[in-house]
Amino acid sequence: MKLSNKAARFGWWFSACFLLMCAMFTYILIRDGLSHVQTDSPSAFDHALPWLMPTVLAVFWAAGLGAAWYLMGIPCIEARVDASGCVHILRRYPLRTESQIIHAADLAGAALVETKDSEGDLYYSIRLTTADGMQMDVAQSPDRAICEAALSRFNAALRASAAG
Repeated sequence: MKLSNKAARFGWWFSACFLLMCAMFTYILIRDGLSHVQTDSPSAFDHALPWLMPTVLAVFWAAGLGAAWYLMGIPCIEARVDASGCVHILRRYPLRTESQIIHAADLAGAALVETKDSEGDLYYSIRLTTADGMQMDVAQSPDRAICEAALSRFNAALRASAAG
């Protein structure tokens, strides 16, 4: 039995695309220089202030790098129960992978956690808690029935693995 939560991949790809766009705009600014940056406002200036575009790009770079740093710390998690009585936890980050083996008897089981997303809609997670108190969401879905079915199969596999 295997459960996996790959929701973090969206954040990784989003931050990579955002930083790529920042790099492209930086290249354009360096290639064309500041003399080609024009404003549409009917002001006394025909061109934007020379520090405006580099400052805007610096703000976008800072926000993009900060978001990428945060999002790279969120792993994709896979929990697999095998017949030998062990639960293999695999955490995949963009630049590294961590593996942990826990005996099924040391786990109380997985639990269904109900949360709300940013729009206020209900969202369900299957949360696994290890003996040392670490919690990880090994599956997520906006559909409660899908999470309940996966939870019952995972807990049944845990019980069978711990007993056998």
